[in-house]
Amino acid sequence: MSEREDAKGETSGRAPLPSDEVKRLIERYEAESSRGGELRRELNLLRTLLEAVRGLNEIVEFGPLLSYVLRKAVEVADAERGFIMLDRTPEGGKALIGADAEGGEWEPREGEYSATVVDEVKRTGRRLIFDEGEAALTERKSVFRLGLNAVACFPLAADGETLGALYLHSRKGRSFDTASLRTLGALSGIATAAINRAFLFAEREEARRKAERLNEELAKRLAERERALEVTREALARQSEVFRSAGGYCGMVGVSPAFNKVKALLESLEGTELPVLIVGESGTGKELAARALHERSPRADGPFLAVNCGALPETTLASELFGHRKGAFTGAAAHRKGLFEMADGGTLFLDEVPSMSLNMQKALLRAVESGEILPVGAESPVKVDVRVVAATNRKVDELLAEGEFREDLYYRLAVVTVELPPLRERLEDVPFLIRHFEEVYGNPNGVEFTPEAVRFLQSLPWPGNVRQLENEIRRALALGRGKIGPEFFSHLAAGPRQALPPAPSLRMDELERWAIEKALEAAGGNRKQAAEILGIPRRTLYEKLKRLGL
Repeated sequence: MSEREDAKGETSGRAPLPSDEVKRLIERYEAESSRGGELRRELNLLRTLLEAVRGLNEIVEFGPLLSYVLRKAVEVADAERGFIMLDRTPEGGKALIGADAEGGEWEPREGEYSATVVDEVKRTGRRLIFDEGEAALTERKSVFRLGLNAVACFPLAADGETLGALYLHSRKGRSFDTASLRTLGALSGIATAAINRAFLFAEREEARRKAERLNEELAKRLAERERALEVTREALARQSEVFRSAGGYCGMVGVSPAFNKVKALLESLEGTELPVLIVGESGTGKELAARALHERSPRADGPFLAVNCGALPETTLASELFGHRKGAFTGAAAHRKGLFEMADGGTLFLDEVPSMSLNMQKALLRAVESGEILPVGAESPVKVDVRVVAATNRKVDELLAEGEFREDLYYRLAVVTVELPPLRERLEDVPFLIRHFEEVYGNPNGVEFTPEAVRFLQSLPWPGNVRQLENEIRRALALGRGKIGPEFFSHLAAGPRQALPPAPSLRMDELERWAIEKALEAAGGNRKQAAEILGIPRRTLYEKLKRLGL
């Protein structure tokens, strides 16, 4: 083998030439350039190689990098055409680029280069070079068919892995000299390092894009979650408004005209200390109304005490109300304050006042008129400052006619009379009361009252009024599971039934729509009055009407 052929045997897997080494070679060749044209040729090639190193250091994107390497290889070899083949790319496919000496670049078709030469170089990892006159130019069919005068193919390999090949060929009149081949070998090594770097850059870019896509997806999900939370917050706000409009007055709940009439009267008494008589059947919420009067009065910070006068005998009731002194009667071992003294500065709620004896009513009248009480066994009265709210579950006119209720006491207690309607007269409040009791007692079993169950409950006479409904709902919440239909309350069906009024479901939007429609109906279409009935600002009502399409 000749010296020239030995040069051809150099592999392209050598380490890339660093820029400082190339510079030293250039300086050496410049010093020896006077030796002739061959040295000047090698000097120019080295300058081209240095330019290639600098260029490759600036390019990190895969496509432009391959194009740049191929153009420089064609320039160094003075080849007619050049090709780069890679078995993989950052995108996962293969790469095949062709270029010519005139600067053209294209995607080659099969048969434009010797595929057998390329396959052998990629398989062995060693370069192949055929020059004019060598037998291989005619023995290899693909080379002969193309009429090639010179072929050079270098593996693009690093760390034992062959990535692809750098292939160049020329037809008549062109061949590759030793200096060109040596430079091409160095260029192929530098190109391999640059391609590996491009792979790393592409991987980092893909990781960055994935991170960006992930961030975008997370941001999208967070935005969706925030929108969902906002919808939930708005729904809860609407629910709160509905409950406020459905009562929300010191624990009292309702939307019916009968309820709103009571609510309006209680609101008109806010800030006053007038004596009030509350009249209503058992279970209608007389104590709740009395507590509302206390909480919305100047005495709200004082005590609120309640007693059922009909549940105590007269002797015990006197001691309970006015207190007693030590030794006043058998068992009175010490002084004891009565409810009037304990309620000083606050409110005393006296339920079932007409059940007292007339003598007890007289003593009560004296206490209310004078602001003084006389404890049992005491010799001198005690001053008290108490607001008295009284109640009865019987018809007052009958009590007065039968002499069971002293007229003078009645007129002293009933400066204002509040009549609480029975539940059978406000059946449209039943769905709201059900939701209210769910809020009060919780719903750990996930009980759901079906519309049929609600309509059934609205058809009942409810002799025990709201208290009876409350007990039934508590029982259902404790014992029920899943959806509860009318059959759960079948034990209530024995009594007389009311006509079934239209009832909404327990969905908050439907309850809200229904409450507004009822208020408008009660107000004869007057929106201002409807807003007052609902207990919400007129502007809020207008917004709801617009949102609900009413």
